[in-house]
Amino acid sequence: MEPKVIHTLPEFVESVCDIRSTFVHESILCNEISLFRGHADEKFELLPSLARGREDEFDVTLLNLERSLITLATYKYPNLFGKNLLPIERLTLLQHYGIPTRLLDVTENCLVALYFACCSLDDKNGEVFMFKINEQHINNFPILQAIADSGILCNSSAPTSVERFYEHAKQQPYFTEFQTPTAYINSSKSALVLWIKNIVEYPIFIHAPYQTIRQRLQQSRYILFANQLSIESTIDDDKKYTAIFTSNISAIPKDDSSIAARFIIDSKSKKEILKQLRMFGICRETLFADSPDIVCEEIKKDTFNSLMDDSIEP
Repeated sequence: MEPKVIHTLPEFVESVCDIRSTFVHESILCNEISLFRGHADEKFELLPSLARGREDEFDVTLLNLERSLITLATYKYPNLFGKNLLPIERLTLLQHYGIPTRLLDVTENCLVALYFACCSLDDKNGEVFMFKINEQHINNFPILQAIADSGILCNSSAPTSVERFYEHAKQQPYFTEFQTPTAYINSSKSALVLWIKNIVEYPIFIHAPYQTIRQRLQQSRYILFANQLSIESTIDDDKKYTAIFTSNISAIPKDDSSIAARFIIDSKSKKEILKQLRMFGICRETLFADSPDIVCEEIKKDTFNSLMDDSIEP
């Protein structure tokens, strides 16, 4: 898929609308929706913060790091990150307060994504991803809560098999019923492996309730990342599988089938696009309106810029 280079806000909106018009809407089995993510640098990967900037995977494993972050945050702020939250809800709050998680932020609003592609790194081309997903496939089944809870359920010092992961998951309060599809409910371990594989090999788009004003303002949605599976077939039967969760999390390829379009935002156009977005109420002050520090910083910046402009003689 070749990305389209964008220079203006109208050009971007028209392109998004053209692609959106091809989606299937309001079918019983399929209602395709669009979600967006903006990167300030087109070289950035589609990777959650927990997995970024890792040069040596054997230094501190992702699972060790994740468990430490969640445990410490919960210990320091039990009322905020307490046990009454489901794992996905806890991760979205941790993400909101800057803790690295296995979630990647996306938004329902294409203009919000465009803002984040333009708001920094003026010397770099930005990038906006437009995802196409069937809303009927988005859910928060207990198995997805378990994936969000991987830092707790998986052994951080040794590989965890799919079977052990699933047994630990079923003991959790959020796992109230047996969620394996009927076709896989049998004594075969291979069937369980294939079921989990079918879940984690594609981007996992999830629902998460708005718990903060900022999530609502930015119309936040999320992609949940699972650890990579290492799958092997038995020597005597290639239809029998074993699998373990590794300590790695992989980026979503930029040619993934879930991505309907990519837009490259010309670096020279970023400032002008930001001015255009501000006319439609998309700016740092409105997207972070829950933060007095940010709002006051923007007030100061706007005031000084206005005074400087007035002082310049024609």
